[in-house]
Amino acid sequence: MYVYFWRWAIWKAFQQAPEEKAIISFITASSWLDGPAFVGLRKLAVDTANDIWVLDLGGEGRGARKEENVFDIQSPVAIVTLVKSGKASRAAKIFYRRIRGTRQEKFLQLDEIKRLHADDGWIEIAAPNGEKFIPETTSELWQQLPLLADLFPWQQPGIMYNRAWPVAPSPEVLKERWKFLLEDTDADSRAERYVTGNSGRNIYTKVGSLEPLADLPVDAEPQPIVRMGWRSFDQQWTFDDPRLAKTDSPALWQSLSDKQVFLVSPWTARISNGPAATVAVGVPDKHYYCNRGGKDVIPLYRDQECEQPNVTAGLREKLEDIMGLEVTPEDFLAYCYALIAHGGYSEMFHDPLDSSPVRIPITRDLQRFTQAVEMGYELLWLQTFGQRFTSDARPLGRVPRIDGLFWLESVNTLPQDMKEISYDAETHQLHIADGVISGVLPEVWTFEVSGMKVLDKWLGARTRKGIGRAAGKSATPLDRIRPTEWEDEWNDELLDLLRMLTRTVELGPQQMQLLEEIVQGELITADQLPSPTDAERKVPKTIKRDYGQTSITF
Repeated sequence: MYVYFWRWAIWKAFQQAPEEKAIISFITASSWLDGPAFVGLRKLAVDTANDIWVLDLGGEGRGARKEENVFDIQSPVAIVTLVKSGKASRAAKIFYRRIRGTRQEKFLQLDEIKRLHADDGWIEIAAPNGEKFIPETTSELWQQLPLLADLFPWQQPGIMYNRAWPVAPSPEVLKERWKFLLEDTDADSRAERYVTGNSGRNIYTKVGSLEPLADLPVDAEPQPIVRMGWRSFDQQWTFDDPRLAKTDSPALWQSLSDKQVFLVSPWTARISNGPAATVAVGVPDKHYYCNRGGKDVIPLYRDQECEQPNVTAGLREKLEDIMGLEVTPEDFLAYCYALIAHGGYSEMFHDPLDSSPVRIPITRDLQRFTQAVEMGYELLWLQTFGQRFTSDARPLGRVPRIDGLFWLESVNTLPQDMKEISYDAETHQLHIADGVISGVLPEVWTFEVSGMKVLDKWLGARTRKGIGRAAGKSATPLDRIRPTEWEDEWNDELLDLLRMLTRTVELGPQQMQLLEEIVQGELITADQLPSPTDAERKVPKTIKRDYGQTSITF
């Protein structure tokens, strides 16, 4: 609604009498300052005003970077003042100022602002065509670093279901849900169980060679049940069935292979603490990174044969000229991952990451480059649970054991909810219903990806009640078909997760030291690297699949 107020006020105060002087000043939600849906409003403001003054008060209550708001609300706010000193003959000058702190500290800072004057702590921004009203950063170093998305140009959203039931930690649960979906032949009943949205696919939608769900007999077999990336470090199960998704991301499915790996790093969402990227081997969910997502998935290869690396043309050759050695796509991904997949990176670049996606410092030093590549290989092997970047020292399907980390008591009873899961920081013991694991470090228990506690999310999904929307009042009958016992496979999976997180935590200080050395040394700047073409950024064309065939699984 606030957009309507802005539009009405601009028409009333500016456009009805273009020659007259006028001022509009509102405090509203700040999403229009940089949101992609508000380009038109920003352009209108710039075209009709002479000067624009933005006091960004922050106050995010839901995202990764929580901050106290000046109001008792969750949405960040800003005071924006549009000044028209006469007929606008040029794009307006934009002056930006960020107010941080507690609510009271923000009030005190506002009280000190006696006038709008460019010499008083404001940053001037040029945004003539609807560009953002928030500066990317004032850091000269940051602006020189290449964007991650300019190094790996194909970047797109993951799967978006718009319903919870097609994903589960257990294939058996998915089979039960499928059976319940089809057991009533009444179309209205199936549509209700399916959870039909206002847009997207429904039970009558025909996708490729697949029959519409409304026409299936009650005993129809489901499409293959395969692994997918549900949330960071959590591989769950889903149907390889595009009828169940609003957006199934067919190009990602088409690119699956035993060499493919998906880097996931936020493009629009803000990064707070923890790693600035995570990784998956199954097709990731749209919200894989930390329960928030968008155009965040970056495949290493554009094709299943792994003949077309998703690396900007000419970039590896440029690196090879500087380093004097061959740089494979895997080498370059490993280098980048070593630098950004730890909390030290998010801490070092905390302020720039408030308004910018990830950028990569690329060293000119051969020794540091190769050191980062080797460190990245270990991390990627660990965080794909031994499924990628293997070698004699990094065996396939193995996560290294950690001394003292083991089951003291196995789980015999499925926990009802998260109340039956607890951690003892003194004994380093994790309690899951009647089961106990020893040797869990506090840093592992609290490990987060931009506000999402990894172990809370993983364990919560493996309770009788579940977590999130599927466990609340809006849960559907299909959502309520949940695991009834703790599965044996989860014992090994949880131990592997804890081992992986333990080793990841151990590597963090080494990654930070290397990052500091690289940033302090000579860097390859963005303008010294080739730029991706529009074709390289485009999603690869998809080939019609025969859904009668069993698909690739991992």
